[in-house]
Amino acid sequence: MGHVVGSYLILVRRAKNVDKWARFFNDLLEGQYLGMAKAFTSFLELAIELSKSFDLSQRKRRYSLSPKVVDALSPSLKKFVEKIIS
Repeated sequence: MGHVVGSYLILVRRAKNVDKWARFFNDLLEGQYLGMAKAFTSFLELAIELSKSFDLSQRKRRYSLSPKVVDALSPSLKKFVEKIIS
């Protein structure tokens, strides 16, 4: 569940329409989008690994995400989710 919440926070970063993503998140938690929890887990793990690779000062902290990595991945996650829910 933590990975889903973590990915959701990446999803809503700099979002113009947070209500849209909140509705999606509620539907996700209610089980409407089967398989998305696994995709969100993989996405968050990607963000963590990229953060470790690109920001050497963050390597000591286990789950810190680089703002640059999150800024780069957030639009991609938005597009991915939009394709799934449309």
